[in-house]
Amino acid sequence: MFVCSRSSHFAVCAQFFVSSLQNVASLAEPSVAPRQNRAALLRMGVAVDEPVRNVAETAARNRARDLAEREQRRKSIALPQSLSNPDVHPRQNRAALLRLGQVPAPKGRNPRDVAEQAIINKEKEAAERLAKRKSVALPASLAAPAIVSLFRMTPRLALTYKDSSSKPCLHASYR
Repeated sequence: MFVCSRSSHFAVCAQFFVSSLQNVASLAEPSVAPRQNRAALLRMGVAVDEPVRNVAETAARNRARDLAEREQRRKSIALPQSLSNPDVHPRQNRAALLRLGQVPAPKGRNPRDVAEQAIINKEKEAAERLAKRKSVALPASLAAPAIVSLFRMTPRLALTYKDSSSKPCLHASYR
């Protein structure tokens, strides 16, 4: 680097120093500058020309772009293989039936109908239980005894055996 003394050639040294700074890449004017927008130009005091916009031309371009997008969307939608009715029909809900003009069945149940159905169900279950009991044959060890022990029989039990259709062998005093 060039060294310059104070007493000699001050002007030459300054000129050389400035010229050497211009060759430094980081201090040079940038080759790519940001685009000046309208606000930046107005801040610098530069007169800005207002662009004249043609509304009809802009609308025509927008319509053309919209039509192109619609056509592209229409091409991207896959067509069905068949236009016949489907084999499996969807379940008709209340709104669909009303749209078709059909009246759907009432949704709620009458409490009286529910109570009647409960009584019918209880009777059916009782009949089924009775049929099951009759169908099962008890082993002889679980059947009612044919001879009742006198030691275990009380007068009340004797009366039930006396009135019943099955007549076990009883002691003469209980007959």
